[in-house]
Amino acid sequence: MKKILIPIDFSDSSLNALHYGQFLFEDFEVTFYLFSAHTVLPLNLLEDEWGNEWVEIISVGVKNDLESVVSQIKKTSHNTKHQFKSISKLDRFIPSTKSIVDDYGIDFIIMGTKGAKGLKSVFLGSHAVKVINAISKCPTIIVPQDYIPKKIKQIVFSTNYKRPFVKTELKPLFKLLEHHKAKLKIVQIMEDRMLTEKQKRHKEALTHLLEGIPYFFHKITYETSETKAIKDFIKETQSDMVAFIHHKNNFLYNLTNEDVVDKVSFNSPVPLLILPAVATNKI
Repeated sequence: MKKILIPIDFSDSSLNALHYGQFLFEDFEVTFYLFSAHTVLPLNLLEDEWGNEWVEIISVGVKNDLESVVSQIKKTSHNTKHQFKSISKLDRFIPSTKSIVDDYGIDFIIMGTKGAKGLKSVFLGSHAVKVINAISKCPTIIVPQDYIPKKIKQIVFSTNYKRPFVKTELKPLFKLLEHHKAKLKIVQIMEDRMLTEKQKRHKEALTHLLEGIPYFFHKITYETSETKAIKDFIKETQSDMVAFIHHKNNFLYNLTNEDVVDKVSFNSPVPLLILPAVATNKI
């Protein structure tokens, strides 16, 4: 049984992420945990008695709203393999998410790209960026707002071969490829004309990990930006998902640093699969 965490902020985007998760894992036994975190600040501005009552009112309201969403989903879902549960926490979003991932043994986080009030972020949305940077124990799937689910036939995997690959960090990607009988397009965004000897070794090692998976290697040169090159490749090849390993040698790592997030736009046309890096000392 897979355990999937769906952060719910009651926006259309977060509910669309849930629908995508139902579609992507329709053939799997899954428990979907619909999760909402909330805080009430600053409490020091309120009298103790009224402050406690206010916290209780907010908490009960969020809990009831979340349970209402779960109830509605149960009524509309006809997949007997899927279960739905709610988790409401009076805490900040990231600490709550971390504790749930640990306590419940979460396999995937699936979330949308926009905030509760539809506020636009030039990148992925503040919560999505924080999850990518903070959660290292399970993959995260980021679903574009209004994305309409479709059968996965092809996944793009972006890499520059600057670090070795670890089978365990690629396992979620391989499982999706195998289950959906999808092809893998491995894309290198060219910074230099030739691979170094170390990059060649990493590329060769990757081919051994891909045994039994249909794959193709591609090189992309770009004139404007890496982000545009990736987006153009996704559209040209009509791919259905793009996967990254989140490590310091990947351009996604730079995109999710605060100094860069406000300057760079990467509004992916397809869902992103973010794979946490596994530490390795190999070269």
